Amino acid sequence: MEEKAINYGVFRIGRTVLELSLVLTFVVGFRMSFEGSIYGMIISYALACFGAVVTLYRKNLIFGVFRIEYLKHTIGYGVPLIPHAISSTAIVYSYKLILTYYHGLESNGIYSVGFMVGQIIGLLQTSFNQAWVPWVFQKLKVGKKEDKLRIVKITYL
Repeated sequence: MEEKAINYGVFRIGRTVLELSLVLTFVVGFRMSFEGSIYGMIISYALACFGAVVTLYRKNLIFGVFRIEYLKHTIGYGVPLIPHAISSTAIVYSYKLILTYYHGLESNGIYSVGFMVGQIIGLLQTSFNQAWVPWVFQKLKVGKKEDKLRIVKITYL
């Protein structure tokens, strides 16, 4: 939102690296089973959430004046998304259960590593897109021919 793509990228990639480090430490170092993966995810998301809340608080972007219409809008927008989030999580983990049932725990482990690599690639793509789109629309809004040509060249690249 503030057009600080590098800060956003560092934050997102840092959380992913922290999660991966914790998962590897718990699963490989402490020989935990799937619980190590869950603990790593919970800890990394909790620390990232705490850091984000502190940053927003320091910038006076939260804990402002409470307005009931904002709460109604948030609930109206967010509540319908809950079934979608739950179903996507159920789909991801049902693959793992089915794979383990039919092909064993080793296949599940291989799938999980591939899935995590895919998540990293997705994170990089999403981070780039979230930095790229505001910049593109800002340049298109100005409407300079040079900027439009530059956008086309970058897109082809």
